[in-house]
Amino acid sequence: MKLNLIRIFVLLFTVIFCYSACKKTATKPVSTSPITDAYSAKQIALSLNQSLSGQLGGANINDGAKAPSSIVAGKKTKTVNSLNPLCGYVIDTAYTHLVLPGDTTEWLSGKFHFVYNCSSSYVDGYTVYDSLKVENYSPTFLDEYTNIQNYTFKATDNTYQSATLNGSIVTSISHQGITPPKIQNQFTSVDCNYQLKGLLITNASGTTDITAGTATFTSAVEEVDGPVGTHGYFANYAGSIQYIGNHQAKLIITGGHTYLINFVTGSVTQQ
Repeated sequence: MKLNLIRIFVLLFTVIFCYSACKKTATKPVSTSPITDAYSAKQIALSLNQSLSGQLGGANINDGAKAPSSIVAGKKTKTVNSLNPLCGYVIDTAYTHLVLPGDTTEWLSGKFHFVYNCSSSYVDGYTVYDSLKVENYSPTFLDEYTNIQNYTFKATDNTYQSATLNGSIVTSISHQGITPPKIQNQFTSVDCNYQLKGLLITNASGTTDITAGTATFTSAVEEVDGPVGTHGYFANYAGSIQYIGNHQAKLIITGGHTYLINFVTGSVTQQ
């Protein structure tokens, strides 16, 4: 599940998601946030990209037409390239896991439903529903993370170097900092809903890239710093992510600006 990356991603959102007051859809009792809409656009794009690439747990488009190894480990299942490709084979399971590594307790649970799809005599993709929830908590903080994948991955030929992807992804991340005696002094939440339309996945060079397709999104962001109602900010975002290849995408905020996102360098440029 790459839980270390999940922790890093949750902590990243703890720091970065403060927003400026320039958007018409925002309400702001009090805000001193220096974070720009350009930086917010970058995080919305990265959230989807990390979900698709398995960095947040679940299915990973880099694996081609294969079920996640973390789910099927220990199970006697055949591979995609076996003589019997298991057309229509279903993996359906629920799972929970509790880790007590020290001062921090980690708990995760999920529901996984995976079906191999076939054209002619070979597996050409899969349909997946994966709902994963992770909680990390200690006496001083509570981090909660949810990632829901619900999409169909279909290879364009039997080389698996190109595939299309359609469906949806929902992510929700929150951080609550607590100062004894359990007085909330920081709360941040970021909720994103993506609709994936005709994403074209290519892997001809050995490095997976999304070269075409669109993901429309809605996103709600909330931040409280200090006692509830003292310093807070809430904003709704909507728009689309248009993939253009070369590990880049244009993120368009409805009623706002367009940004060029580079997933390799992390750069964001207003168009």
